[in-house]
Amino acid sequence: MFSNYNVQSIFRTIDGGASWTAISGNLEEIPEGSGAGPSVRSVRILHTPTGINYFAATTSGLFSTGLINGASTQWVREGATNIGNLIVESIDVRESDGWVVAATQGGGIFAGTSTGSGVGMKAAGVNLRVEQNYPNPVQGISEIKFILDNASAVTIELYDILGNRLSSIEDTYQAGDHTYILNASDLKLSEGIYFYRFTANKNYVTKMFSVVK
Repeated sequence: MFSNYNVQSIFRTIDGGASWTAISGNLEEIPEGSGAGPSVRSVRILHTPTGINYFAATTSGLFSTGLINGASTQWVREGATNIGNLIVESIDVRESDGWVVAATQGGGIFAGTSTGSGVGMKAAGVNLRVEQNYPNPVQGISEIKFILDNASAVTIELYDILGNRLSSIEDTYQAGDHTYILNASDLKLSEGIYFYRFTANKNYVTKMFSVVK
């Protein structure tokens, strides 16, 4: 069982739910659950030939442990060089071969095989990361920075708050850092809330922004 802010984040039962033990360990800043520890979005248990691995998707990255020790459980960050402290919204595992897949917020999907001593998480397909536009709210021009790990065609769509598509462009970009210029004046955007969606190889990221006059 997992929970969110200002309470202990992960609990375990071995008697069908009659009793529960907090096992969030070093994911908490303060043992009882208060402080700046991450929110836990999803947990999974993976049985492997070498033992059991436990995974936690959090607002500060992906973590795992192979040893449950109550409040002293030590969770280790997975994918430190690529997932880092991205928000991991969901995680799933496959028992047949130890496959682990993690979906991040704004960073794409990562996957790898558990070896019992860690998971070599790599980008699955085209890894697309999109930052929040700046400045926001928008009065004239705003920049949206995005990063591709592989060359890909990218579709950039703009929607109003009712879900009506206002514009759509597609272009091919090389791997690396890029900037898209959002011009509210050219797009004739009135004051209000809007959304932009970036899509690359079926991976997409949607973010909200506002326009003021």
